[in-house]
Amino acid sequence: MVKLTKFDRMLHYIIWRCGDKKNVGVEVLCKLCYFSDFDHYEKTCESITGHTYIRLSHGPVPLDYDGRLGVLADEGLVSSAKGSSYNHTQHRYTSLSCPDTSELSKVELETIDSAISRYSDMNGVDIEKISHADMPWRCAGDGSIIDYGLAMYRDARTSVDNTIYEDDGE
Repeated sequence: MVKLTKFDRMLHYIIWRCGDKKNVGVEVLCKLCYFSDFDHYEKTCESITGHTYIRLSHGPVPLDYDGRLGVLADEGLVSSAKGSSYNHTQHRYTSLSCPDTSELSKVELETIDSAISRYSDMNGVDIEKISHADMPWRCAGDGSIIDYGLAMYRDARTSVDNTIYEDDGE
C-alpha cells in the first residue's frame, strides 16, 4: 500500500463530495484543489497541502495531478471513466469509499467545503475564467510555479476575506 499524501486525501475528499456531478471532470477537480489550497492560504497564511501548482493556459494545475489521481485509482479509492460534457471529452472520477480525512483539520475541511460550494457547479470553461481572474495565477509566468503569497492580494472576485472589501459607510 502506498502512503497517501495530504494532497491525495484532499483530492479524494473533493471527488467524494462532488465527483458525481456531470460537470466535474479533471479540469474542475484541479481548480477545486487550487482554490482550496489558495483560499486557505489567504485565510491562514498556510496552504492545506503545500502542494505545488503550475500556471497553464487553462488555469492552475496541481503538479503531477495525473500521478496523484493514478495513486488513488491504484489504491482502489476512486474509479475513472471517460465521458463527454458540453461537447468536450471529459475524464471523470468517482469515489469508491469514504475518504480518510484524519490528516485534515476541521478548519481545512471547512475551507475545502467552501471552495466546493463556491465552484463545483461551474463547468470547466466557467471555473477556468474565474481562476484566470485570481491574482496568483495572473502574476505567474506561463508554465511557472504559482506563488501562494500572492493569495494575499486577491480582489473581490476570488477573495475569501470579504472583510477587506466591506464599505464602512464613509
